[in-house]
Amino acid sequence: MPPSTLHARLNALLHPAFVSALVVLVVNDHLLKAAFHNAVTGKLSDFAGVFTFAYFLGVLAGRRLVLVHLAVALAFAWWKSPASQPFIDAWNTGPWFDITRVVDPTDLLALLVLPASLTLLRRAWRMGTAARRAWVRWTVALVALLAFTATSRVSRRDVDLTYLSPVPADALVATVLAQEGDADASNGELMLFFEMESCGQAWARFEVQAAGDLTLLRLRRIESHQCDIEGFGWEQLFNDMRPALSLVQARLLRPHPITDTATTATCPET
Repeated sequence: MPPSTLHARLNALLHPAFVSALVVLVVNDHLLKAAFHNAVTGKLSDFAGVFTFAYFLGVLAGRRLVLVHLAVALAFAWWKSPASQPFIDAWNTGPWFDITRVVDPTDLLALLVLPASLTLLRRAWRMGTAARRAWVRWTVALVALLAFTATSRVSRRDVDLTYLSPVPADALVATVLAQEGDADASNGELMLFFEMESCGQAWARFEVQAAGDLTLLRLRRIESHQCDIEGFGWEQLFNDMRPALSLVQARLLRPHPITDTATTATCPET
């Protein structure tokens, strides 16, 4: 049986399994993804995130742990599906921070950690976890909340530019990877990753459309988990993005002036 008070249940957050998974989530999201953005770091966030989130909610709920874990499974499946896009679009129209996610059915493999979360939480309460000062428990809880938020939080700039590439649409990702670049594609969309000189990794989000032997790439958004994209001028964004665009030989159909309150720039040919 779980402890009757929240203060007592919070001791379970000090279980080595939860603390280790939380450390993995934070280190992966803030260090490893920037250095190695690939399938491994993406899956690592999913596995660690699902485990810690289900465990954390179980601690808060105290009862009906199976129902809590089933709810997490359904919510994660929805979040990783196209069905969540209307919610994301509606959220991102608000004045708060923006969120994003990548639709990839293989991410659902992370649900395999839910039985471990359920079992370890029950075991933590059955065996008992040494009581610590209240500030220790609440600090771990706060770090967990911040980690859950940071995983999906994103800074972005909306844009509407059209590029033309001689690379076939179904070969874009392979072409980038073959040149040691980084890209991902799903549901008619291409995410082309690049390095911002001063802060870390960002990505350009394109709509992809075949045009005979060529491919139209409509740039819709530039995003980053690490950089304050809104704080950069367009000239720097385009300059930092240029090497990634060159991997698919993308050329702007025509120069396009882009203005905002901070800068006025002409998007250059690449």
